[in-house]
Amino acid sequence: MVKYFTYLNLVLVLSSCSFSAFKKEKSLYGSWRLQDVQSNIEKGSDFEKLADSKQAVQDGSMLSFYADGSYTLIKGNGFYANGKWKADKNNTEIDLQNLEAKSENSKIKLELNPQNKQVLYITTQDNIISKYIKETEPLTIFQDDPFYVSNNQWRIRSDVPENKKELTARFCNYCKHVALILKAAKERKQDVVYFDFSLGPIQIYRNAIGVHPYNIVPKSWKDYFYDEAQASTAYLKYQNYLATSHYRGASSGNWIDDDYNILLGVYSGLSKSE
Repeated sequence: MVKYFTYLNLVLVLSSCSFSAFKKEKSLYGSWRLQDVQSNIEKGSDFEKLADSKQAVQDGSMLSFYADGSYTLIKGNGFYANGKWKADKNNTEIDLQNLEAKSENSKIKLELNPQNKQVLYITTQDNIISKYIKETEPLTIFQDDPFYVSNNQWRIRSDVPENKKELTARFCNYCKHVALILKAAKERKQDVVYFDFSLGPIQIYRNAIGVHPYNIVPKSWKDYFYDEAQASTAYLKYQNYLATSHYRGASSGNWIDDDYNILLGVYSGLSKSE
């Protein structure tokens, strides 16, 4: 599959109607969702690459920028990358670091559409254009964003088998990530809470949490572990904790608050169980 962010150096092209001097980079802050991918030339375009690009749109992709110069890229097929980004003094070039791929020069165009929505266009050297729509603005405390680097350590696969303590820590980081999705939804006053890029064993009910059957847990979640056996061990740890522990929190009348508080308790209990 085409890697849309398989490049290190990005050149930012500003539209004349918006974002004077890129507003000191702040217009990038927040999360962007991939909406469409297309070729900007009809002749000579690579049909197979474009077809893979359309599949990537169906899978989904989320790109997030943070004020400390970090970014994360998450795709629906399980691909995850993070690193640092930095704009030059003229706010015309952005350098993305720590992506394990060859360098390409790509152009970014940031603009406002007629509905006052922020749009990010990324064009690669093979003339494939990825269109990202601003999904969310940054949180008051950006480190609490569920897609911030420290809240996604569970996605970084270990090269060696992990012991029980390490597996518990990995699952707890996933639990924290899910809890922060709820916390962020409350701060942003969202009517709908999205878990698209975070599906795993934790089942969210209104005013309760549970566990999904292992056979329907997405393969992408299991693949973040060293192997299937390690993923199963972490799953069983969570399942057994729910079966043997009492947790409270469903009392506020707001299911987002209630589930967030329950997950805080689960996080604390699991963290202390090893």
